[in-house]
Parts: sequence; C-alpha cells; structure tokens
Amino acid sequence: MVIMILSNDISVVVQGVIEPKKTQALLKSIRKYYPKSEIIVSTWKDSNLHGLGGYDKLILNDDPGWEYYDTNYSKKYNINRMLFSSQTGIAAASRKYVLKCRSDLILKNAKLCKYIKK
Repeated sequence: MVIMILSNDISVVVQGVIEPKKTQALLKSIRKYYPKSEIIVSTWKDSNLHGLGGYDKLILNDDPGWEYYDTNYSKKYNINRMLFSSQTGIAAASRKYVLKCRSDLILKNAKLCKYIKK
C-alpha cells in the first residue's frame, strides 16, 4: 500500500526564537515546497515579529525559562523552551501530519514526503 501525503495533509510547526529575516526565509520556503500546508509559528510573547508573514497561526507563549545543566560552567539548558513551544504548536495543528522545524532552518526541497513513504 502506497501512502500519498500531500501538502494539504501537513501542518508545519515553526518553533523557537524569531530572527525575522531567517524565519521569513523559512516561511517562504515552506510555502514554496508545501504550498497548501498549514504553517504554525510558535514562539515567545516578546518576540520581534516585524516583517513576519505568510503563516496561518501564531502562538505567543509565555517563556518557561531555562535551567543550568552544568552549574560549574553556567551552561544553559533550553530543553524546556523547545518542548513547550513545540507542544503548543503541535496542539494547534489541524492536519493529519506534523512537521516541526526550528525557526532558523530553511527547506531546500519537498522530498520529505518521498522519504516518509519508505
């Protein structure tokens, strides 16, 4: 049985800190390769959203903060942020499949659906 996944079957959750130029480039690449997908941006209430557009839903989360994972070297542990903004974005998704992307990535093709079939 061959599974056919179309772009209108996919919600794309863009999660993380917004860097307007990089994040806008990601949103444009999602629309290019998955034109009928639902795009959900899940970020923080104090984010710079200037010039950001092309998404279907915007979720502005309270920042759960970070913890130190190595108190000897004061290294920050951001897993709570990643989990929280990913979960709220996924919860808002209305499509059968969800693709979660960091806000600083860019898509170069639409081959994901091809690999899922395998």
